[in-house]
Amino acid sequence: ELAKDDFEAAKKLFADAGPMHQSSDAAMKQAQAKPEGPERQTQATGALSAYQQTYRKYAAARSAAVKARNTALAQKDDLMASLNGVEATLARAESYGGKESAEYQAAQKELEDARAAFQAGKLKAGNQKLVKAEGLAAQAVASSVVKKAQDNLVQAKTAGDGASARYDSVKGVKPKDNKARS
Repeated sequence: ELAKDDFEAAKKLFADAGPMHQSSDAAMKQAQAKPEGPERQTQATGALSAYQQTYRKYAAARSAAVKARNTALAQKDDLMASLNGVEATLARAESYGGKESAEYQAAQKELEDARAAFQAGKLKAGNQKLVKAEGLAAQAVASSVVKKAQDNLVQAKTAGDGASARYDSVKGVKPKDNKARS
């Protein structure tokens, strides 16, 4: 996900260099098996040329890998900012009383693991942890909102029942007749 195209290019270049290297080795062995002379010299020169091409392929693979790494490292600040987003989501879940939920606890652990991975330079592993933490944090908010709403509903029903009972008790009492006093 982080610098995927550059990383894939590096892998392809490296994979392409492998057979080239084997071919260069085989050509050099053939040249060395020949007796001294111009034919051996020609084959050895061809093998050295193949080694140079293989070297250039490996160098291009290394260059692409360095580019991929640098591109990923450039995204580190964005990833660290994403940690703050997950923390904000967890704070929202906490505001609804979700701090004790399993989702909240799991999201908190994944968030800590993601932060540690980013700080260690393991951006891919950290990003995977971050994505998991984001999902768990969203689940924590959803479940805590539902639980809070259910709790509020119970409280509202209790308050409503209490108000109805007071109303009924007041309704059953007849008001005093002011004329009877005079």
